[in-house]
Amino acid sequence: MPECSGWGFDATPVINTPGLYLLSKTMGEIAAFLGRDSDAASFSGLAGATAAAFNAAYLNSSSGVYSTGQQCHQAMALAMEGLVPEASRAAAVAALVDRAAADNFTLTVGFVSFLHEVLVLADEDPALMHALITRRNYGPERFSGGCADKDGPGGRPSTAFGCAPGAHAMSAGAFPSNDLMKESWQGADAMMPSLVGPLLVHSYHTLAGVRVAETLEGAGFRNFSIMPSPVPGLLWLNATVDSPLGAVVVNWRVAQPSLFFLEIVVPPGATALVGVPSISASAANGAGEGAQWREGRSFVRVGSGHFFFNSTLPAAPARVMEL
Repeated sequence: MPECSGWGFDATPVINTPGLYLLSKTMGEIAAFLGRDSDAASFSGLAGATAAAFNAAYLNSSSGVYSTGQQCHQAMALAMEGLVPEASRAAAVAALVDRAAADNFTLTVGFVSFLHEVLVLADEDPALMHALITRRNYGPERFSGGCADKDGPGGRPSTAFGCAPGAHAMSAGAFPSNDLMKESWQGADAMMPSLVGPLLVHSYHTLAGVRVAETLEGAGFRNFSIMPSPVPGLLWLNATVDSPLGAVVVNWRVAQPSLFFLEIVVPPGATALVGVPSISASAANGAGEGAQWREGRSFVRVGSGHFFFNSTLPAAPARVMEL
């Protein structure tokens, strides 16, 4: 399957090994939660061994580049908490951003690593992620006739009528040939799982910022986070998530040039950690005296209820403003 540019059938471990690490780590956490200490130790040990082998084989620790440094390589590693050594994480993120720039700010991931790139950039550079998925993907085909190359998710050539199937064709001799995975936003010619799912994750997880608890104790929206990410090009957003405890509501708007207004509703029986985007601690109103500011957000924990915040936003990265 054509997962991303530069990815070949002999390089599947670069894509698959992070998955093994994640499954092992998750099983260890579940076993520990259930009191199965022996199983927890076994799965956690497998996760640790997998991470060590993966990094030894594919990580350039000085540059942060995994394998050949394609978007899929960086995203799959960075999305798995604890897989990238902390000393190399900043460089690995920079390598992903640099790769996106080298790819003319278009996506070169497929349906496997698209979700993981969304999740990584939700924290590292949400404006860049939004630019990647909205810049040109609704445009016409780059070329008319013959083997068309659509500027869409995956960035891979989509074969058209008259294109001969290749060695790994899914339906040899078909017209059009299914030589390579067809991936498009519209979905009509999609041959594999839809790419709409990660788009929804970007909308709710990144832009609205509704994030489920990272621990099993907070499952069912008993504890969750609201980390909205206003990005260049969007002036407002309204989102509702129907949680088991009731509706979680996030509404925000931006008044030019940089005033941010946030309204949230936390359902009964729940608590939420709210991260209000702000240029400084003093630039966020409504968070209260107990708010803590770090990495461009003022954080406050609230119980159930209806809350309003406003702040002054940090400036958007120059590279995004230029797209």
